[in-house]
Amino acid sequence: MNYKVGTVTVQADAVRLALETAIESGANLTGAKLRRARLIGAFLHGANLSGAHLRGSNLRNANLTDANLTDANLTGSNLTGAKLYFANLRDANLRDANLIGAKLSGAKLSGADLRNANLTDANLTDANLTGSNLTGANLTDANLRNADLTDADLIGAKLSGAKLSGAKLSGAKLTPYIVFIEGTRDPIVAVDDDVQIGCMRHTLGWWLEHYEAVGQAASYSPTEIAEYGLHLAQVAAAQPRSRAASSPGVDAWR
Repeated sequence: MNYKVGTVTVQADAVRLALETAIESGANLTGAKLRRARLIGAFLHGANLSGAHLRGSNLRNANLTDANLTDANLTGSNLTGAKLYFANLRDANLRDANLIGAKLSGAKLSGADLRNANLTDANLTDANLTGSNLTGANLTDANLRNADLTDADLIGAKLSGAKLSGAKLSGAKLTPYIVFIEGTRDPIVAVDDDVQIGCMRHTLGWWLEHYEAVGQAASYSPTEIAEYGLHLAQVAAAQPRSRAASSPGVDAWR
């Protein structure tokens, strides 16, 4: 299979070297045709791959820091562990892409199509995901601290264990029930019945039963323990009735 890299057509086994050489020489790779290309560990730092056709490509552990991938087609691509720090992926198609453990801190993903993408354990701190489509995406244990998810579509997304401290969720469409409370000592992030306070994560029912003992063990003051009891009451009260009914009532843990 041959690939189009800039104005040059290269064979499959030479595509990685050709790409790295082209980037080193400052070539413009806009619209490059690289479908199913094998680019494992490729050094593509700062590459201009806007509008590139990378559908089904293997970019595992590739370095795409500061790369321009605006409007690129990365449908079904393997980006496991890829470095995408500050990369521009605005309006890119990442549907069904494998981004497990990808480093996307500071990346621009506004308007990106991430439907059914696997972002398990991905680092998305400070990423711009405004208006992105994350329907059905797997964000289990993803780091979304300070990420901008304004107007993002997260219907059906898996967010268990995701870190959402400081994330902007204004206008976001959410099937999971999400609450974020900035407490005096540690933030509280609730995703459905999964509640994380500081570095500890348990079900809401567990927290309602054990928060006082946990607070005492962590040297919280009586005032702070009472504060977190009230925060947990807010979380329980805000949950959909079907879930709230299975959690202990306020009187049970006051």
